[in-house]
Amino acid sequence: MSEAPAVPGFSTAERDRRYRIARELMDEQGLDALLAYGERGEAGPPQFTPDTYFTNDRPGATVIFPRRGEPVALVWSSAVIGDHLEATGRGEATWLRPSQIRTGRGADAIVRTLREEGLARGRIGVLGLEPHPPFFPEGLIPYVTWQRVLEALPEATFVPVQRRFSELTMARSPEEVEVLRWSARAGERMCEAMVAAAHPGARESDLYAAAAAACFASVANCYWLILLSGPGTLAWGPPPWTYRPQPPREIREGDLVLAELFVTAGMLESQQQLTIAVGNVPPEAEVCARAAREAYEVGLRELRAGARFGEVVEAMDEPIRRVGGWNLTPHIHSLNPFGAIGRCGQGFPTQPGLDAYREVGALETTMPDLVLRPGMGFAFEPNCVLGRCRVNIGGTVVVGEDGPIELNRICNRMVRV
Repeated sequence: MSEAPAVPGFSTAERDRRYRIARELMDEQGLDALLAYGERGEAGPPQFTPDTYFTNDRPGATVIFPRRGEPVALVWSSAVIGDHLEATGRGEATWLRPSQIRTGRGADAIVRTLREEGLARGRIGVLGLEPHPPFFPEGLIPYVTWQRVLEALPEATFVPVQRRFSELTMARSPEEVEVLRWSARAGERMCEAMVAAAHPGARESDLYAAAAAACFASVANCYWLILLSGPGTLAWGPPPWTYRPQPPREIREGDLVLAELFVTAGMLESQQQLTIAVGNVPPEAEVCARAAREAYEVGLRELRAGARFGEVVEAMDEPIRRVGGWNLTPHIHSLNPFGAIGRCGQGFPTQPGLDAYREVGALETTMPDLVLRPGMGFAFEPNCVLGRCRVNIGGTVVVGEDGPIELNRICNRMVRV
């Protein structure tokens, strides 16, 4: 029997640090409370889960955090309370006491809790109303839920504070960086497993299964992953056989296998961008691989405390433009929280066949003026497209006191099998 791994965790000191940040935000903005609407729950990746920042618990809650009180978590089911009951009985590192967890996270529960906390006339900062690109362009809170809250509490003032909250929480603590490092370590093992499974005759599902098994064996989680194969493709997303009933594609000589991994530990996400060249690939792939690697190295040089995010984006784009390429996905974006995203897709509308589609757009850089600070984590994913050939590489990088801290190795170059 193998020994239990020494998984890094979050202490009560980390909890207290996070609560201080929340109260500093409330003081700065003149707020009486925060309302954090966590979404996705167990159904998808933690793109927006501010609830877990305060609970260190199962995602998918609505958290009400009074300025002069303790957070209250409104959960969707008594099953969550059962989980908490078991965890406290086992002595696990829960942050909330039983009195801080209640079932029901709809409008009625939100209104009732705000009234009980004396906030019916309060000024309340909300996490979940503002756009959260790219997946939630108009916020997360359901329209009906929010309309009912506004109607029931006409004397309360609700203020969107998501952008400021993101700025305050992007620089992660040493404890958080260690948990992120653990996540990236699992991602590294997933890359190893996929490379070992990639050969002519293997199916995409074989690589997917190998990656998932490596992740869970590394005591981490992955809700899904992007995986595509072929001599060239402009698609980017989960393999079609995961959502449409069809057989998985078989890997062939000359293919490029492209994958993006989304690994979580303690609700902190690392990402890895893996390109595997199977045998002899087209010459365009070699050009793309060299340009992507140069962009990666440029990004490392530019990722330093005091730099602006937009400056890093521009610098990473230059090697791609120099070879006549363009990037389908961003070269870089923030992690934990997701929000600062490099521009991408500018060359997509000009591709053959797309004239039959309407309103094919691109994404401009978000949060370009974000000033980088030590502890901020970023997904490095420089990618270059020439024709229909694409190479995408990179892993998770943290801004350090004295330079960038690379948490991944295998995926930082095109891998050949």
